[in-house]
Amino acid sequence: MVNSLGTDKPKAGDLYLVVTFTIENMSKTASYNFDPGSLMILDASGKSLSWEVVKSESNELSAKALKPGDKLDGVIVYEVPQADKTLVLEFKNASSPTLKWMIG
Repeated sequence: MVNSLGTDKPKAGDLYLVVTFTIENMSKTASYNFDPGSLMILDASGKSLSWEVVKSESNELSAKALKPGDKLDGVIVYEVPQADKTLVLEFKNASSPTLKWMIG
């Protein structure tokens, strides 16, 4: 959690949550289409917070087709309420079960 990224600043009362990812297609035969929109943050009330495009961040993940064995490294930035200490990272994709991680 940071209060700025370069010259970018969140709204008053918010922070940037920067999540670092490594995504690897471990399939031997099938490609996987990664979309950062499949990852979202849920606040304490369950409201979904989408990722933010931050011009100061040069390593943001973007949509990409991953061939078998391909790996993708980068970050996704979310703007979250500073007072919210209960956040959940959710991965939702039509072809796999929904996965959730608690962020504290």
